[in-house]
Formats: sequence, C-alpha cells, structure tokens
Amino acid sequence: MKMLGILCVKHNSKRLPFKNLLDVHGKALWKHAYDAMCECPEIDGIMVCSDVEQIIEIAKSNGCQTCLHPTVEEDSILNIMRYAFYETTGRQSYDAICTVFACSVGNMSYHIGQAHDMLNTGHFQEVRGFNRSNGHETGLMAFTKDRFLNGAYGTGGISSYIGAVINDAIEVHTKGDLDALYKRTTRR
Repeated sequence: MKMLGILCVKHNSKRLPFKNLLDVHGKALWKHAYDAMCECPEIDGIMVCSDVEQIIEIAKSNGCQTCLHPTVEEDSILNIMRYAFYETTGRQSYDAICTVFACSVGNMSYHIGQAHDMLNTGHFQEVRGFNRSNGHETGLMAFTKDRFLNGAYGTGGISSYIGAVINDAIEVHTKGDLDALYKRTTRR
C-alpha cells in the first residue's frame, strides 16, 4: 500500500497566535509532525501545504512536494488536505493518505506505520490517533484513498471501519495546552 503524507501548516491561529512557529523543545511546533512523517518508512511521498513561504522552502529543500494555500479560516483541515492531494504530482499512484496535525507533538513515525499497517489489512478505511491518558484525538489521521476522497469525516457519524492508534501525543490549540505539554515533558 502506497501512502502519501500530507502536512498542512497555517501561519496563524485564533486561539494561540502563530502557534505552528513557536519553539517547542528546540524546534518549531510544526517540525515535530514533519519529522515524524520524514522518518516513517511507510510514507512514500510528502506534500506540505502552507500559507508560509519559509515553511514551503524548508519542505522543498528536504525533497518534499509543496503547495502554497491561502488560509481561509472556514476551511476544514480535510478540504485543505484534498486541495493538497490534487496538487500532488503522481497522486493516482497512492492508495492511502495520512496526516499528522502540524500542532501535535508526540505522534512518532512508528504510530504512522501502525496506521498504515491497519489500513493495509483491508479491515479499516480510516485510522485515528487517540491519547491513552485522556482519550482525546492526537492529530494522526489515515484514510484509504476512496474514504479520503468520497466520505471521510462529518458524513453522518463514525464508521464501523475506523481503527485507533493509541499514543501519548497531544494537540496544541491554546496556551493551556502548550503549558501542559511543557509541564508533562519536564516531569519525565
């Protein structure tokens, strides 16, 4: 199963301004998700979609495909991902699509690999990451291409074809999330 990784990185955020550019443990927040995708052997190609030229240049210098997407606050992450997919050269060859939210920390390459392997069984059309401590989603989503293009997300409830990867990742949306992340990682 050939998998495309799509990373959408927007410049600004309403709840935590410029969060994806904040330094978290020595690198910008978005780089945690990007590095996990780059390190995952099950990812066959990466498309970085952003409204930030600096992020586009970093991704290009690492051999990723890129597309500039003007941020529209009303756009859902899946609409932006679909835009990126259609901008991807060779998109017809991919069987699955994966994303790790740019604002998440702790989704590792092997979590992406687990999602890939679950899709590859044919028993699942969609796999999501969930935090083992609080059950919240962790920003990891993987779909078969058909589910991604024709029926992922918001189409009448959770499918019986959804699988879960359990991990310790956290999504950062607010200053409180960022503080909790720092507190959690300094305790270890």
